[in-house]
Amino acid sequence: KGGLKQGGVWVPGKKQDEKLGYTGGFRLPGRVEVRYDRLENLYHQDPTTYPVQSIWTHRMGRPAYVEFHFSLTRPAEVGHFLTVSAPPYEQTTRLFRIMESPQGAAGSSGESTAKRVILNELVPSATGDVKTRLLEPLLPYRVYEIVVSVIAPQAAAVRDHGVPIRWTIATIDEGPPQLPVNTNDGASREFP
Repeated sequence: KGGLKQGGVWVPGKKQDEKLGYTGGFRLPGRVEVRYDRLENLYHQDPTTYPVQSIWTHRMGRPAYVEFHFSLTRPAEVGHFLTVSAPPYEQTTRLFRIMESPQGAAGSSGESTAKRVILNELVPSATGDVKTRLLEPLLPYRVYEIVVSVIAPQAAAVRDHGVPIRWTIATIDEGPPQLPVNTNDGASREFP
């Protein structure tokens, strides 16, 4: 039954705003919670060989590596995509690695469990971000680590960008249309 109260009087009508068993519509994406982030260059990775250069920040226009430790609130299934982007940083395919961090479980000898590689395949992206198809699922509330090779932007590109540089990490379904399953909405700390 439907209707509407008009001027204090109930006026019967036909209910038109309900559909039973409807499975389409909006799906609220889960959250990508970034627990750790780091931007480093080759000198940071070898401070013994480069003691002075290793204390400098990354160099503009040069290769660098960005690392994130994150968790999801919704599962990312096999076939979903994981994207990482932060214009004007240029992502490269030199290094892209996803690992599952140990969950604090200790082995029988008392040693902690080793990190586990998450199988994935890089796919071309027209938008300049790193995009990979997951070949195994990412589970909610587990900590994952990503390492991505990038080219740090030149000073002019940072200036022309006009807003703080923030990284976006998202998992996206197969679609169509491709919709986010989890995202941090670009809410990372500001990177130089």
